[in-house]
Amino acid sequence: MVFFKRRLPSRFRPTLGGNERVVAWAMVGEDRAVVATTAGLHLPEQTDRLGWHEIHKATWTGRELIIVPGRVVEPDAGGYQVLADQDPVIVPLP
Repeated sequence: MVFFKRRLPSRFRPTLGGNERVVAWAMVGEDRAVVATTAGLHLPEQTDRLGWHEIHKATWTGRELIIVPGRVVEPDAGGYQVLADQDPVIVPLP
C-alpha cells in the first residue's frame, strides 16, 4: 500500500462519508484500486464499503490481501452478537 506518498487518482476515489478520509491505497492491476479509509475498506469488486467492524480476519501473503468479513448470525445472544465468517475476499496486490 502507498502511505502518504502519492495522491489517489480521482477516478479511483470512492464516495466518502461525512468525516471519512483516505488513509492508504494500492492499485489492483491497471484499472482498479483498494482504498483504506478511516471508516473501512473500499474493495474493487464491491460497491459498498466494508467497515472495519465487519472484518473478522485479514492476512497479507506478500502478494494478496485476504479479508474474511463477518456477518451477524444471532443478533441478541445474552447481550452479545454472534458472528460467522463469510467467504474470503482475495485482492491481488502485485
